[in-house]
Amino acid sequence: MNLNLAEWKYRNVVEDRGGPLLSLSYYSLENYPGHHCFAELRPELIPLLENKGIVYREGGGQGSDQIGRAIASYKAISESLERWAFYQTYKSDKASQYKFDIDPTTSGMACYPGITFRPARRLAMKEAIERWSIIAWWDGLIANKKINKVPFIHGLECNVYRLEEIWKGSHTVILQSVSLIKSKNIYAFATSSTIESAISKAMEELCRNSRSIDRYVMENNFTNDGHLVESIKSLGSIMEKRLIFFATQSGKQMFESRCDQKINSELKRPELIVDREIIGPWSKYATVWRCLFKPTSTDFLKDSAEYFLF
Repeated sequence: MNLNLAEWKYRNVVEDRGGPLLSLSYYSLENYPGHHCFAELRPELIPLLENKGIVYREGGGQGSDQIGRAIASYKAISESLERWAFYQTYKSDKASQYKFDIDPTTSGMACYPGITFRPARRLAMKEAIERWSIIAWWDGLIANKKINKVPFIHGLECNVYRLEEIWKGSHTVILQSVSLIKSKNIYAFATSSTIESAISKAMEELCRNSRSIDRYVMENNFTNDGHLVESIKSLGSIMEKRLIFFATQSGKQMFESRCDQKINSELKRPELIVDREIIGPWSKYATVWRCLFKPTSTDFLKDSAEYFLF
C-alpha cells in the first residue's frame, strides 16, 4: 500500500517547528512549466564537504511537479531527508552496514513518508537497479536499444535508449537531448515499472540538468566546449565533472560510441549486498531505505570525468 502521509508527517519539518529544514523556497522558472521547490537543511546538519558542488545546489533537496505546489515541496523534503541520512551515515562507524565503503554515494537510497517501509524500499530498489544498470552498460556488459524520440520542452526532442532488461518488470531508460538555451548535450536516466513511467521520471531530471548546464555556462560566460573542458579542473565533485564533460561534443561522441557497442555476454542478476532501512532522527518524518547491488566494476569510483554516471 503506497499511502503517502507527507501532509501529516511533514507538517513540522521546518526549523521554527523543531524540524531539520531551514526553509522551503518556492520558485518559478521561465521556460520550465510547473512548480519548483528547494528544501534547505539547517546548516549544522550539512557537513563540510570535501568536494562541494558548484553546478548542482548542495545542502538540501529539490522537487518539481507539473500540477501541484504541495507535491513539489513533498518531493523536495523527501530528497533533503535522504541527504540528511546520507550526510550523517556515509562516514560514520555505521557506514559499512549500508555499504558506503563500497559505494560512498546516495545510489540506491530513497525516502518515503508512508505507513510502512515498503514504498521506500520499492523506490530504493528501482534506484539501485537504475544505477547498477548504467554501470553495467557503460562497462560493456549489457546492451541498449534506441527505441524512439519523444517531445522534450519548447519544441525540442530527446532520444530514448532502453537498456537490456535484467529484472522482469523493471525498465531502465536513458534520455539524451540538448539544453534549452545553450544547446549543450544533456542526459538523464531512470528505472520504473513501465517504459512510459521511466521516461516521465527521467524527463524531470532532464529538465533539471538542462537548467543546471545553462546556468553554469551563462554564469561563467563560456562560449565554446574548450571553456567547459578547462573548467572541469576547478570542479570538486566527480559527478559534476562528468555532467560537464558529457555536455561537450567529445562527451556526446563517447556516449554515442557506447550506444553502438556490440554485447555478447549474458549477464545474470547481480548480488544484492544491502537491503535495509537507514535509521536515524529523520525516521521521525519518513523511512529512508538503501538497496545496493554489487557493481560490475569499481571504475565508476575513479576520478575520471569520462565515465557516464552522474
